[in-house]
Amino acid sequence: MTVYRRTSGGEFGVAQREIEQVKAANGQTTTATAVYSTNSTGNMELATQKVSTVKKAADGSEVEVVDLYGNAQPGRAAAGGPALREQQVIERKSANGQQVEILSVRRPQLDSGKLGPLTKVSETVCSGDCKKN
Repeated sequence: MTVYRRTSGGEFGVAQREIEQVKAANGQTTTATAVYSTNSTGNMELATQKVSTVKKAADGSEVEVVDLYGNAQPGRAAAGGPALREQQVIERKSANGQQVEILSVRRPQLDSGKLGPLTKVSETVCSGDCKKN
């Protein structure tokens, strides 16, 4: 996807570009999405990146690990290039006619920049006609 915006000269120029690559093998799907934005000099640079890996188990459950990268970690100054801002772990399983999705997150520690502990954020239980949004 490419976003065009009107420049100060009146013509349209590329303001943002999103590129997605999907690879599937051995019951695992990896999706890498990179977003490039125009910097202050008018050149395109990598602004954010998302890497999602979904592993399916034989019982039908799946675990998705999403790594979110950006130009600066929360609470830190930008240090030349994307850094890991957050890791999300999403567990999905079905049992007894219900679908359960558990979202947990890890964020970098302010003192070391290393990922902290996995913290459960939400648990969604759906019964009946459950559709993904």
